[in-house]
Amino acid sequence: MIELSGLYGVYRSNRPSIDRSLITSLVERWRPETHTSHFRTGEATITLQDVEVFYGLPVNGDPLPDLTTQEMIDQMARCYMFWMIAVMMMADTSGNYLKLMYLLMLEDLNVVSSYSWGSATLACLYRFLCKASQSNQNEIAGFLPLLQIWAWERVTVLRPQVIAQRDIENNFLACLPRGPRATRWFAHFSWTDTTKHVLKVFRDALDSMTEDQFIWEPYLDDLIESLPDYCRIERDIWRVRAPIFCWDIVEVHLPDRVMRQFGLKQTIPTPFLFDATHFHHDRRGRRNTNWYLEHAQWLPLWNQRLQYVCDAPVNREPLRYDDPYLIWFRRITRLVIGNPTQRPQQQEGYVPN
Repeated sequence: MIELSGLYGVYRSNRPSIDRSLITSLVERWRPETHTSHFRTGEATITLQDVEVFYGLPVNGDPLPDLTTQEMIDQMARCYMFWMIAVMMMADTSGNYLKLMYLLMLEDLNVVSSYSWGSATLACLYRFLCKASQSNQNEIAGFLPLLQIWAWERVTVLRPQVIAQRDIENNFLACLPRGPRATRWFAHFSWTDTTKHVLKVFRDALDSMTEDQFIWEPYLDDLIESLPDYCRIERDIWRVRAPIFCWDIVEVHLPDRVMRQFGLKQTIPTPFLFDATHFHHDRRGRRNTNWYLEHAQWLPLWNQRLQYVCDAPVNREPLRYDDPYLIWFRRITRLVIGNPTQRPQQQEGYVPN
């Protein structure tokens, strides 16, 4: 039943203990107008590729359909197991609450996998990163294991050392598919060369990070081919430049800003026309809104997503310091976050997010 739902990869994965200081250091480098984290080495972000490789979530289906409050109430007593999986992916911060609107999506197992759970999960994470990056915010929601494992895979100065894998295979029938990439991080760790729960150290590590300390392609073709089918079956849209949705949430997936993550040459990206205050819009006070109609201008871009797959020449060597992209990037970003002893607004050279 869980395989049929398309949520099997999340079921097979164990959630790592969330390091709030590490998450904070990443939030500080998130830019809501680009949906990327800005590091010294350039822009980087979580993409549809990461969602499918880590958790095998469907990324090439339909947006989650709209529903009314009464429909939610009528379906409340269904699908406990899938409800718990959905909590893992999209729970709010306080007490791991989850909106009842997800219940209706889990009623018919024959159609559950037809929804793009992966893009909905990513849209939620983008939205909460955009909100958390504002100076008046002090908490974050969303699927934080995805963000933390993404950082561990790519940023060598943040990751723990894996001493030994935990044995979970005996918990599952031998006839079931293997787990997704995220299971790599269900392990015994050593913190000899890195730290945990120390925000100042994380800031310093990212401020001084060098090119060789960021892994642009942690999973090359050989590794991807070795993954279970459900972790790579929808690779055709990993580089699609299009809006992604989760009911009231509409964010934009911009792989053209991080082409080095796909082994391709990075050039100066073109802007995507998007409201810079988009993350202020939500369902509050709009319980009867038809979100299909509300997002009518964006839905055609998703429905025609194969027309918007980004491509570029293969990247055969690291970017030089005088590469046009890096010259442009250094001009439009702030490379050093620092460890302020006073309010950021009072620091010399403060640049608002």
